[in-house]
Amino acid sequence: MDEFQTAEESSFVVDEISNIIKSQSKVPLVVMPTSTTK
Repeated sequence: MDEFQTAEESSFVVDEISNIIKSQSKVPLVVMPTSTTK
């Protein structure tokens, strides 16, 4: 159950990120890993 939930959350996050990338194509992908590191 937990694994399925995590997979669902991950796909949702991926959707959110892809939406942000589509709406703000100017922002380089490098910004995301930097924020994750902090």
